[in-house]
Amino acid sequence: MDEACAENHYHKDVKLIVKIPTNDEFLDFKTIKATVERVLTNYNEKNITDDFGLMETEGFVTVIQAQIQDELNRPADVLMQETSKYGIEVAGN
Repeated sequence: MDEACAENHYHKDVKLIVKIPTNDEFLDFKTIKATVERVLTNYNEKNITDDFGLMETEGFVTVIQAQIQDELNRPADVLMQETSKYGIEVAGN
């Protein structure tokens, strides 16, 4: 772990990629976007450790991925890129 990661800190911007596997059922992009935005709204301007007890990005991405899957009722892969050096991907089941 990078020393900076061990300290409580914020990221101004992160890249979040959500992949939804295709199947025969239609799913509008607007639905995916609205779902992801609704899930992320809960975490906007929050400290994931202080406010939610999540000590690391891996746990945070896993929570987001589970919430997106639950709302869409289908598997979702979530990739969060914190910096150009570090990113976490959680695959749907």
